[in-house]
Amino acid sequence: MYRTTTNPTGSLTIATGSSNLWIADEPAQIDLNFPAGIWTGRITLETALASGQNFSIEVGNCSGGNFTASGSDTINGDGNTTFDFQITADSFIISTDDYLAVNITNTTTDLKVKTGGAHSHITAPDNAPAYPVPELLSILFVSIALIALAGVLLINSRRSAEKWRALHVVGFTQQILPPQCHALPHS
Repeated sequence: MYRTTTNPTGSLTIATGSSNLWIADEPAQIDLNFPAGIWTGRITLETALASGQNFSIEVGNCSGGNFTASGSDTINGDGNTTFDFQITADSFIISTDDYLAVNITNTTTDLKVKTGGAHSHITAPDNAPAYPVPELLSILFVSIALIALAGVLLINSRRSAEKWRALHVVGFTQQILPPQCHALPHS
């Protein structure tokens, strides 16, 4: 499961009576609280799902290889290959190093799910946290480095200004010229 639609396309067969679990490509970097909300998405199949055939899709947390669903939707066949869905999910937590996951359970016929590109995807509710969130320690280190850089630049600019002022204070009235230039003699 990826955040973009630029990954390679392919397909995966889910046999009758079995499930397939997709997990995010990266674990959560901090504890994340996903509020209750509606997850939307699309599943695209290689062949049409006939009337009377169905499968379910769930969203939730995968921890240590164990999936816990927060919400699900049942997709009922209608002769099409593309199915838009909405999952009303309860709030759930993905702890540090756990994964956001989607599980598809096939109950009536073999499914061949198209993957990659924009074929099959899921979108979190608008109020969901960004996933995976960078560690607070990383943000702190970057902030400290930027403050230090700003400090060095400020100190260097002040030193340059102090040198210039010092030249004027001690009474230098002679023009300072680059080495290749020569002052003309006074007549």
